[in-house]
Amino acid sequence: MNESSATTEIDFGLDDMMPDASAEPAAVTTRPAAGDPDHNLEDWATQQLSKPIATSATVGVAFDIETGPQDDEALRALYTEPTFEEFAESCDKRWKPETVTAKYEESKGKGFEAFRDKAALSPLTGRIVAIGMLVLPAVDPFIAGSNVVCDATEKPILVDFWKQVQDWLDKKLTIVGHNIFSFDLPFLTMRSRFHSVDIPVDVVRFGGRYPSWNSRFVDTMQVVAFGDNHRFTKLDALAKFFGVGAKTEGVSGKDFAKLWTEDHARACEYLTNDVKITAAVAKKLMVF
Repeated sequence: MNESSATTEIDFGLDDMMPDASAEPAAVTTRPAAGDPDHNLEDWATQQLSKPIATSATVGVAFDIETGPQDDEALRALYTEPTFEEFAESCDKRWKPETVTAKYEESKGKGFEAFRDKAALSPLTGRIVAIGMLVLPAVDPFIAGSNVVCDATEKPILVDFWKQVQDWLDKKLTIVGHNIFSFDLPFLTMRSRFHSVDIPVDVVRFGGRYPSWNSRFVDTMQVVAFGDNHRFTKLDALAKFFGVGAKTEGVSGKDFAKLWTEDHARACEYLTNDVKITAAVAKKLMVF
C-alpha cells in the first residue's frame, strides 16, 4: 500500500480454520459432520478451508467500494435550486396550478437536503470512503486474506487501489464485484480523473459507442441478468437465494460515510460482510 494512506487490516476470524501443515493428511481433509455447506456461509467456508492447500497461487479477487457525499461546502457550490418551471415539470400533471405553486413555495430551501442525501451515488457529488478486497486462493476459493483501504482523503485510496488492480491484471486474476460495471468502476474511474490519478492502461478501453472494461472484470449482476442490462438484482437477494449469507441488517450503504466516523467497527463489519457474500455468490455462479 502507498505509505501516504492509512490502512485498516480486517481479520475475518477464519485463521483458526486453516489446515495445519504438520497434521496428517486425513486430519486435514476431514469435513465437519454437521451443517449444510450448500446453504450456510460459515459451514461452507469451513468445508472449503478444510481442503488441503496444494498451491498458494490465487485465482481471483472480490472487491466492493463504499461512497459518501462530498462536504457541504463543495455540495452547495454544485447545487442549483430548481426554477418554478423545472419543479412544475416534475409534478403530477393532474395537480391544479395553485397546488403546484403552493408545493413549490413549500419546497424552497428543502432541495439541498434531498440533493445531499443522493450525493453519494454520483462521482460528481460523492467520494470514495473505503474499498474492501478479498483475495481468493486457487484450491479454497473463499478466503485467503483481506484488507479495507481507507483514508481521510480520497486520492491515496485510489492510488493504492489501482496499484493492486495492476498487480491482479499482471497475474491474470479474475476480479469480481456486484454491479461494478454500472457503479463501482465508473465511480472509481471518474474520481481518479478528478484527482489526476493514473489508471492501469488495460482497465478500460475506449472505442465504439461505450467504453468497455477489461475481460478480467466480472460483474455478478450481469452474470445473473443473462444479457438483460435492465434487470437489477440486489446482492442481498442473491446471497439469500444461494444461502450464503445476507447484507448486514440495520445498515444502509448511503449511510456508510456517517457510520465510518461514528462507529468504525460496525462500518468495517458491514464492508467485510459485503465482500464475503460477493465472493460467495461468485463461487456459486462458478465465476471462480
